[in-house]
Amino acid sequence: MNENEEFTEIVKFVSKDINKLGIEDLPEKDGPHSLNELKKYLTVKISELLDSNYSKLLNTLYLIDLDERRLHELFSGKNREVVPQVLADMIIERQVQKFNNRKKYREGKI
Repeated sequence: MNENEEFTEIVKFVSKDINKLGIEDLPEKDGPHSLNELKKYLTVKISELLDSNYSKLLNTLYLIDLDERRLHELFSGKNREVVPQVLADMIIERQVQKFNNRKKYREGKI
């Protein structure tokens, strides 16, 4: 699997769980072409959810299996402006971990 194919698979994998946030699927044609673009997209959507449906956001972050300690530190911090960007980073980081672990498992490396 080349780098572009792997990125496409990661985006699909991330898309499955962001649907739990009530975020529609990532646009296929004009979708993100890098993790940075994906982060920007998620940041906007997370920011909207922080304002409109905070409890759903928290429940979904739990389902995605983000580190509770890191979430607590983030939400108890004073700089609220960075919360959407940090959450986007955390979601992508966790999804990439899960993607890589499943890939290793399929390859018999775990």
